[in-house]
Amino acid sequence: MAEWRAVVARLDGFESSIRSAEKLAADPDSIHSVATPKREITLPQLLVKLPNGAPLVAADQFSLRPGERTLVTGPSGAGKSTLFRAIAGIWPFGEGTIEIPANAAVMMLPQRPYLPIGTLHAAIVYPGEAASVDADRVREVLKEVGLPRFAARSEEEAHWNHMLSLGEQQRLGLARALLHAPSYLFLDEATASLDEPSEAALYHHRIDRSSLDAGRPAPAQCRAGPRRRQVRVARRGQSRRVVLNGTRAKDLKPAPRPGLAAHPAVPGIGERGQQHRAGQHRRQQER
Repeated sequence: MAEWRAVVARLDGFESSIRSAEKLAADPDSIHSVATPKREITLPQLLVKLPNGAPLVAADQFSLRPGERTLVTGPSGAGKSTLFRAIAGIWPFGEGTIEIPANAAVMMLPQRPYLPIGTLHAAIVYPGEAASVDADRVREVLKEVGLPRFAARSEEEAHWNHMLSLGEQQRLGLARALLHAPSYLFLDEATASLDEPSEAALYHHRIDRSSLDAGRPAPAQCRAGPRRRQVRVARRGQSRRVVLNGTRAKDLKPAPRPGLAAHPAVPGIGERGQQHRAGQHRRQQER
């Protein structure tokens, strides 16, 4: 009886969450995504907030262009992951609109990718149908991301998120990106458990080369992660860096243009804190 009551309570909470999400989606004062004939993702006037209404990240005419690489970095709590969730359409808290190209394929890879129970083949192809991708192609992609020993196990059924290390799961996430070849690829610390040489090789050689070999333009990559590690990787070919640090965000290359900012009204970040973070950013640029 106790187990039955626990199940009913969980289902009731789930239904309540669904109703709340539907209500938020219909709220004109929340964040909305709209299709646009433009070729780039644009955040014309966006303010991302916390659920309690506190402002977190502001965007002013910020855009992500086809084929462009963008690194979003900053201290913990600056709003990197939350910004990505807003672009993905799963974070309604805030104000403004996100314009996404009508025919663009957008993929989000979190730090721990979702791997459904079943065959390794089906886990990699998710959210697509397993039958939509040839088994030989899946085995080929496993080798491309550095998991050749799993090629022979592609039809094995298992709880893969329990069996694989986080680094192996992250490689499977990149294998999924290679298979689906999105127009825009958002990576939220999606390779945080890999060593830097492997990380750089997967980003700059596997993803880009796979697209070019297939006759497609390389996907626009937008990555979020810790400052120190990601800045070093960025210097190996990243085309643009955006810093969320309590000051106006700056695109370091090419020339600065309208961008993002960690909102100055975030609780706990006063004027002294902003000056300190701005000083840290200047020292980082000098290095």
